[in-house]
Amino acid sequence: MRYLLNRIFLIIFFLIYNNCLSQNIHNIDAEFLVSNNNISVKQLSVFKNETSKNLSKLIIYDWNNSYSSISTPLSKKLYSEYDTSLLKSDLKKKGSTIISKILINNKKVNWKRVENHEDLIEIQLSYPLKIDSIIQLEFEYELIIPSLITNYGNRDDVFFNLSNCFFRFSPFIDGKWLIKSNLGFNDQLFDKAEINLNFKFNSDFNVISNLNNNSLKNTGTNKVVFLNGFLVSDIYLFLTKQNEFQNITIGDLNLYTNSEKILNLDDNSFKKIQSFLKENFNQTKGLKNIIFEQNHIKKHSLLPYSEIPSLIDPFDENILAEINLMKNIIRELIKNSSTFDFREMYWLFTGIELFYLEKYIEQYYNDLTLIGKFSKLFFIKKYNVSLYKFNTQFKLAYNFVSSKNLNQPISLSADKLTRINYKLSNPAKSLYSLKLLNNYIGLSSFNSSLLKILNGNKFIHNNQDLKKIFQKSSSLNLDWFFDNYIHSDKLIDFKIFKKNNELIIKNKLDKDLSFPIPVEFEYTNNEKNIFWINQNKEFNKITFVDTIKSVRIDPNRLLLEENYSNNDFSNNNNNNNKIKFKFFLDLDNPNYNQIFYRPQFLYNLYDGFSPGITLTNKSPFKKRFTYIFSPYYATNSESIVGSLSMNFISYNSKIFSSNYSLSLSKFNYNLNQSYFRFSPTIVFSKRSKNLVSNYKQYLRLKYVGINRNDIVNNSLKNKYGISRLTYINSNPGAKKSYSFSYDLQFNNEIIKNSITFNYRNYFSDFRQYNIRLFVGKFFKNNNLNGSYNFSVDRPSDYLFNNFLLGRSEQTGFYSQQYVRYEGAFKSRINITNPNEFILSINSGITIWKWFEAYFDYGLFKNKGESFNSGFDSGFRLNIIENFFELFFPIYSSKDFYLTNNSYNDKIRFVLTFDYENLSNLFTRRWF
Repeated sequence: MRYLLNRIFLIIFFLIYNNCLSQNIHNIDAEFLVSNNNISVKQLSVFKNETSKNLSKLIIYDWNNSYSSISTPLSKKLYSEYDTSLLKSDLKKKGSTIISKILINNKKVNWKRVENHEDLIEIQLSYPLKIDSIIQLEFEYELIIPSLITNYGNRDDVFFNLSNCFFRFSPFIDGKWLIKSNLGFNDQLFDKAEINLNFKFNSDFNVISNLNNNSLKNTGTNKVVFLNGFLVSDIYLFLTKQNEFQNITIGDLNLYTNSEKILNLDDNSFKKIQSFLKENFNQTKGLKNIIFEQNHIKKHSLLPYSEIPSLIDPFDENILAEINLMKNIIRELIKNSSTFDFREMYWLFTGIELFYLEKYIEQYYNDLTLIGKFSKLFFIKKYNVSLYKFNTQFKLAYNFVSSKNLNQPISLSADKLTRINYKLSNPAKSLYSLKLLNNYIGLSSFNSSLLKILNGNKFIHNNQDLKKIFQKSSSLNLDWFFDNYIHSDKLIDFKIFKKNNELIIKNKLDKDLSFPIPVEFEYTNNEKNIFWINQNKEFNKITFVDTIKSVRIDPNRLLLEENYSNNDFSNNNNNNNKIKFKFFLDLDNPNYNQIFYRPQFLYNLYDGFSPGITLTNKSPFKKRFTYIFSPYYATNSESIVGSLSMNFISYNSKIFSSNYSLSLSKFNYNLNQSYFRFSPTIVFSKRSKNLVSNYKQYLRLKYVGINRNDIVNNSLKNKYGISRLTYINSNPGAKKSYSFSYDLQFNNEIIKNSITFNYRNYFSDFRQYNIRLFVGKFFKNNNLNGSYNFSVDRPSDYLFNNFLLGRSEQTGFYSQQYVRYEGAFKSRINITNPNEFILSINSGITIWKWFEAYFDYGLFKNKGESFNSGFDSGFRLNIIENFFELFFPIYSSKDFYLTNNSYNDKIRFVLTFDYENLSNLFTRRWF
């Protein structure tokens, strides 16, 4: 009935108020059947062409449909970051939109989904829609709600986040429709509209929305609520079985949340927030209702603090919860009041957000340290990390990423950023970029420009539009900032030194940077002045005069340099850095060369449990030169074992790097038998210009020298060396992964070369296939003992490259460890070590979830013999790929294993203890 009334109203409105419409209108009738997990929708919408040209089509948001398959832009974005929530979800857990009718002015129209954007609908108009003309659209569709993914959908049939699930018009900007798919950023850009939502749902549930709740009727098994709002952008809509959302009033703001951390805040926290909002956002078009679901709060909270369990929260009295609430409120205020593309202008969005958040922290928590109350603990308070203030986290976040040469220009849109740059690095640099601009043009000009951004009605298309706003408030030329600085990903390390009677300033890392830098002069009368010096491509020269007491580059540390220890000059400089030993780890101290030590242990069958210590200069920030010295005491062999490695990396550019390393190691490879390994290596690396891509290439030049000794007889067992050239071309990913490598090994006895190709792909939900091809050929093999022969099922590992629990074991548990090496068979067949040629094909396919079937086939040839072949097959339990796997053999060219009495001995396993490899399992989606 209400749908019919809405339709009559819209027809009358359409006829009478054709020229008076100032915003689009959406009248929506929706019925949510919880048992079927779907929403039936009838929607009447009015669209007015307020653009400057006639329109031939309309674009409609249908982001619910982005959860429909593994080929949508959302799914591709998720699995590119190793998030398999869509890739490994059953069909019934996915979402979709089924459209049954689209009418314009009561006539059927042609529509289609935008190519490569399954969550956008393109409606072709039968005639051009003229400027200021109005049309009426009628939609009938069904929303199938997905399981909770990216914080949208159904959680266990007791909680539903349905925010922005209904059809809305995409904005028409700069002469074209905005084509933006859902990528999990929660950054839809809407033309603000009038929303009238008549929502019917199961009476066991409660509804919460940022729209005004005008009426609620209970009809027994169902509830019907009428929600509406004017000038609405986002529609937040939640259904909960428990009435978990509570209201908090902060001035004129109504906040609804189910976050216990927020609900437990005291009145003093809300007073601070209210006072700050009144002082800083009083002139903006603020919100009346804000909904903060607990997962939304966590998603947009400060990292890595948001991942810290409450039990070890280093901050008292819910300080962190208050700061995170402030951060989320600022974010919503900017989103509601600003007129710019949040994805395209991500740097501006996050920069303003952190600019106000830092201001809040400085105003109320200026003495708060980076690690809170932990900084006062007796075993931490002498560490550098205890001295840093809370706000320095933003600078540290950027430096952590830039030290790995993974930083990206802040001007890039959000979808072009790696996860760690999106979450940590770019928002931090955006903050400091705005602070740099603030320092350059002055506080008054900066604040005036900021208010225009937050209050303006004119859409900001790009950085050139933004430059015009700041340029109007300042007489200074800002080309360097908007045309250069924000587009730069160059690393910065300014250095100042005296040469003859001149002070020279230069950037050690990149000579091509050209922008003004702040330099502070302190004079003998203790006066201080800051001048902006235009940095030339090579260096700057400053004539030294006796009245200069000291000079400091970038006194407020706004340029986020890699190293600040060389930024100062004074007549009494003392640069003799001393050595300081620190337990475990700490942030770097520019006044000391720190050596970190920590206990460690290893285990293998021959050395046994081996406690030891590691000495290293590696810190959270990657250094150009690093070393690791790890001696251990082997309890079984009662000897000292261990390793030493040194590494130097040179970043030739953002995509090219050169790595020079030397490693020495000594361990036991059998009872009373040890090996000493010496290996210098050079690696040239190249990655894609698009850092989001996992595509990489490597060229590695390596020499491995091995000296094996019999400890008991103290006699030479075997001594040899091999030179190795390896090329690797790879593109790993959660959905599809491939790698190609060529390997050439040679010494005076052998010339051995091989090609390895790996490919894996998910062809449907939770179902993958993989194939590996290995082809190896000896051009020369004069080795008599067969040490260098190809291996079929178990690595001979004569280069001691692999981590093996029982390196020399031929039987028993330790011999069942599996490593994908050369032939990579899972079972022992009649051919074990061919000395001329090998071709091996290893394949697998998913049967059910982590359970796979595998099949290996090979061709083998020994000198003077004809070709032989073999195969094996079985099942693979792929628990954590490459880290923990089990192989259960069934049948091979040698045997049928299920009837074998010693079947347990035939099971193979992959098990990784290497902490660096294990850490990659958790960090790979970030870098």
